[in-house]
Amino acid sequence: MALSHSADEHNGFLRRFDLLVLLGAVVTLFLALASGPWWTLTGTANTKLLSIQVSPFYLHINAIGLPATSAFANTLGSFTRILLFFGFVALVAASIRPIAWWRSLAVYFGLASLAELYFSFLMMYYWAESAFVLAYGIVPPYSGTTTLPGRILGLDLTYYSGLLVTSAFAIPFYLGFLSLSLVMGRGVMRAIQDRTLRVLASLLPGGGVHDVYLTPPYQHVWFSSGDKEFNPMITDPDKLNDDELLISFQKLYDTV
Repeated sequence: MALSHSADEHNGFLRRFDLLVLLGAVVTLFLALASGPWWTLTGTANTKLLSIQVSPFYLHINAIGLPATSAFANTLGSFTRILLFFGFVALVAASIRPIAWWRSLAVYFGLASLAELYFSFLMMYYWAESAFVLAYGIVPPYSGTTTLPGRILGLDLTYYSGLLVTSAFAIPFYLGFLSLSLVMGRGVMRAIQDRTLRVLASLLPGGGVHDVYLTPPYQHVWFSSGDKEFNPMITDPDKLNDDELLISFQKLYDTV
């Protein structure tokens, strides 16, 4: 308990305020409010060919012969946005109360909302990719440029052949990973920091009792401390009188 309390005192500001989790919450709020697509597919040189926009909150397809969206996209998108708002609230609460008993539950809920965010995006992307493959017979590029085979009817009702389409991930896609890294990274840093402080506190001078060994019938009690005033039993436990034995046990009890 003494070593744990000493380690917590070294945390200082982070005991009262978890900055990394708060930054993760801010990024999470930005993602929940953002309306831009995470992934886009458009014609490279001709903007009238087609346009596909994929987000965890919606799926927009603007192309001849392709459905405009999926039947479940709006429902899933609304659920994802609401869940992400609750995840933001949970992360903010965990950041301003880093030692509360429910802090871990709040962080786990925030992480779950971020994980569901990417699950929703993958579902939207899968629906868009399936529609594209059915219409054109090729898998769209995840990122980069590819050529559409055959003749394609564009949005201006003109046929085009051999045109290039380009796809790319937008900044919000990467910001989600940043939020996950901040929240999860704080947990890893906390574990490493607490363990390191405990080890240092036990090894540095004045760190208190390192080890206590009691052997039945408890006539020999040994400390790893070499201080006679602190540990009178360091000389010869068999020659101690009852008063010295009681003093030694009292100091052992107070320290532990």
